[in-house]
Amino acid sequence: MLNGRFFAEDRDLNGVFSSEEVTSFTIYGQSFTNCTSVRQCGVSNFSFTPGGALTFSAYDSVESGKWREGWSRTTRGFEAGRRFYTSYENDWSVGSVHDYEVTAQTRFAISAVPEPQTWLMMGAGIALLGAAKRRSRRSRKA
Repeated sequence: MLNGRFFAEDRDLNGVFSSEEVTSFTIYGQSFTNCTSVRQCGVSNFSFTPGGALTFSAYDSVESGKWREGWSRTTRGFEAGRRFYTSYENDWSVGSVHDYEVTAQTRFAISAVPEPQTWLMMGAGIALLGAAKRRSRRSRKA
């Protein structure tokens, strides 16, 4: 099962989240928007409409060692609705690829998570309701 999450902000208010609006994108707990010098990664072709389809391509690649002195590279790619793969290469072999295609039996579960501001507003509203209730009790006793 492919497991991941993303955070995006609909800055242009068109109801569709695009690549430019993605602030965080992780698959299996690994970020694809915060790459280091050793690990290259990226997200492209991202599009999501709440209640609609999710589209994206993501990759990461890690190289280590020097050519003919223990060099190796692992590359992973994910394409929503199509496939995901892992490729292993080193200077002793041609490499191997594990490729998984998405079929009609593949199931997706996408759930929306409220923005932190929503939770803060809800908490402030509950606090105000509690304060108003206490105030009305005090005014009845007087």
